[in-house]
Amino acid sequence: MSIKEIIDSFNGKAKHQARVRIAVGTTIGVIVGAAAGILLAPKSGKETRKDIKNAAERGAKHVSKTAHKVEKFVKKEAAETKEKINDFKTHFKHSDEIDKDSVDDVAAENKSEE
Repeated sequence: MSIKEIIDSFNGKAKHQARVRIAVGTTIGVIVGAAAGILLAPKSGKETRKDIKNAAERGAKHVSKTAHKVEKFVKKEAAETKEKINDFKTHFKHSDEIDKDSVDDVAAENKSEE
């Protein structure tokens, strides 16, 4: 064992490097295995291409649906946040000085609404 290996083992670098190697090796193994499975399957090239196309289309539909759900969620949250900010502005519009207790009261009101 070299001095560098001993130092790396004390600062955790050796464990990190080992984890990276395992992750890279596993990823490469999965990719090679999937490619070999597709290429060596007892199907014709035409059937294999059709299967790949169908899987890609299903994946694209899934991504589209998920993106739509995320978009709706973000718009809803943004609208709610904007409303809360406007309520906060209205609450303190005529106040010359905002004290910590008032801010805590508004925050507690908004939290209780959720």
